[in-house]
Amino acid sequence: MARTLRRDDLHRVIEKLAGMPAQHRSRLSGVSESRARQVLAGAIVADCAMTALDLDSLEISPWALREGIVLRHLSSLADDRDALPLQTLPARSEDGATVTTLPKQI
Repeated sequence: MARTLRRDDLHRVIEKLAGMPAQHRSRLSGVSESRARQVLAGAIVADCAMTALDLDSLEISPWALREGIVLRHLSSLADDRDALPLQTLPARSEDGATVTTLPKQI
């Protein structure tokens, strides 16, 4: 089921979150106690990103970034056109740390 976040709705949520202490935010559906202090900042970042990208709305994914990367990689295994490029590592990183290069697998 696709869910959409509209920027004007987000503005109303930001106002609501800003007007309540973290302990009250933790009682909101979907907001854990550990995230209650961060949810307002996250909403503000989302609003700034939508403004910078000139987006009036966006689709909300139930997946986190890490899962999205894994799913994209798995789908690329079936379709080489979307394959994620693999890059070889330099012998030394910029900060001087030693990097071990693994042999290529065929």
